[in-house]
Amino acid sequence: FVEKPPAGMEPNNLINAGTARLTLKNNGDEWVYSLVTEPSGIFRLTGKGRIHEVSVISVTQEKLLPKSYSYRQGGNEKRRDVDADFNWQDQELTIKRKGEEETEELTDPIIDRLSVTLTVMDLVRKGFSSAELQVLDAGKVKTMRFINEGTATVKTRLGIFDTVVVRRAREGSSRE
Repeated sequence: FVEKPPAGMEPNNLINAGTARLTLKNNGDEWVYSLVTEPSGIFRLTGKGRIHEVSVISVTQEKLLPKSYSYRQGGNEKRRDVDADFNWQDQELTIKRKGEEETEELTDPIIDRLSVTLTVMDLVRKGFSSAELQVLDAGKVKTMRFINEGTATVKTRLGIFDTVVVRRAREGSSRE
């Protein structure tokens, strides 16, 4: 997804699939992290409408602790909607999806699929080589492995940037 480009930076011969707006706002002792994606043009015909994800997080010295997470998808994809409540005091994770609610033991650490990006950024800052994280994704807790592949220089219309390349290793992938 591409945000609206600055004047003079309009894309040439590129297909714009839609827009994405990512925000992180402080709300007292919590942070609200949200992502709204909206398809445009021909991509609206897929039936997959606007996606709105929200993660409410508390931050400690050591880690991010999700408090709640919601996923909403417009169009014909309402069956994918998910709500989760992380009750760290009672060690319970309550997940609502497809009209059903289930509660499971909340083992530390579990993060949601939106706040995993913040966790990986923190790991990069700390110089990690690889990490396995428990992530709530599509209403199920999954183990995701991330690998630091080093640095790369990226040339963009906004300039040249030094970056850190992090890859999510998928189960059964030949690249490990």
